[in-house]
Amino acid sequence: MIEFTVIGRPVPAGSKTKNARGNIYDSTGKRGKDWRRLVQAAAQSHMSQFALQPIDGPVFVEMCFNRKRPKGGTKLAYPTMAPDVLKLARAVEDALTGICYTDDALIVDERIRKLWGDEWGVLVNIEPYAGLEERW
Repeated sequence: MIEFTVIGRPVPAGSKTKNARGNIYDSTGKRGKDWRRLVQAAAQSHMSQFALQPIDGPVFVEMCFNRKRPKGGTKLAYPTMAPDVLKLARAVEDALTGICYTDDALIVDERIRKLWGDEWGVLVNIEPYAGLEERW
C-alpha cells in the first residue's frame, strides 16, 4: 500500500483549455502548479523511501482532504463550500501519474472526502485493486 500526507492548501484542477497552437493546459495557474509539485514531492519521497515502483494495473485510491475551520468557527459539520471534492481529487490524480501509478486511467475505484482538520492538506492511500471487490 502507498500512503502519504501532503501538508498545504489543496488547489483544485482547473478546466483543461486548448490554446491556438493546440497545446492543452490547466487553467489553475501558479498556485495549481505549486500544489501539484508539493503532491509530487511527497509521493516521490514515499516511493523512494520504500523502493516502490509505480503500479501498472487497476488501483483503488482514497483521498481525505483536510480544511482548517474558519477562525470565527462554523456550525457546519463538514466543509461543504467550494472547491468541490472532484476537482481537488483530479489535481492529485494528475500529479501522481508516473509516480504512484503509470496512468490515472488505472483508477477503477476511489473514495474522496473533505473534512475539517487542524491543518490544510490531503491524506492519500493507493493500493492495487485486486481483492477489493469484497467491499461491496
